[in-house]
Amino acid sequence: MLAFLAAQPRCLVAMEACAGAHHWGRELVAMGHTVRLIPPADVKPFVKRQKNDEADAEAICEAAQRPTMRFVAVKSQDQQASAVVFRARDLLVRQRTQCGNAIRGHLAEYGCIAAKGLRNIDRLIERIEDPTSELPEAARTILKALVQTLRALDEQVAVLDVEIARRAKQDPVARRSVGRTTDGMAHSRRDGIGKTRAFHRALSTQWVIWTRSANSHTGQLSSGRAQQAGQMAASDYPPETP
Repeated sequence: MLAFLAAQPRCLVAMEACAGAHHWGRELVAMGHTVRLIPPADVKPFVKRQKNDEADAEAICEAAQRPTMRFVAVKSQDQQASAVVFRARDLLVRQRTQCGNAIRGHLAEYGCIAAKGLRNIDRLIERIEDPTSELPEAARTILKALVQTLRALDEQVAVLDVEIARRAKQDPVARRSVGRTTDGMAHSRRDGIGKTRAFHRALSTQWVIWTRSANSHTGQLSSGRAQQAGQMAASDYPPETP
């Protein structure tokens, strides 16, 4: 495909903002083409019917010509590399939650109950590590393996928290993030949006934005409750450290 596009005169190339779009976008920009990445959610309304390559290509062309269409800035390799730490942390947090729920569920079968939340798992771990508790040894051995996994995940998440805070403090753009936010949130905005001038175009489809739902009828506008849109929540990131 690169050989074909390299032989074409400079033109506008539109693509959906999928996983490999930023790589292809950088390659095409280096050839002198103008690249427009469109969020898939904004392309879907232009798909007439069926799901095939031809229909998708037609929809992308239609979407790219809309005067109010929102485009995603092409990320550099450094920005994509920085985003890996957030995806890795999200994965580890999900695994930690799964491990904690597994411990809670298994001990519930033996009458050991704890409230929801990882902060309440310590009481269950004490029962597992107490040799005088009523747990059978066959189950205790397996539960100890889950406890070790949980602690290892805790340590890995803490390492990534420190790394996120370190990168945010070294990035002047992240420190100028709009509004009151955490180190991790500021850095994620910098890497996700890429350029400050692209912030207002891309914020509504990238990362996090709080807005009120709007409902209009017969010329009257009523605002609904606040809702969150985006890929990441501010609560997913560590608090700002002094």
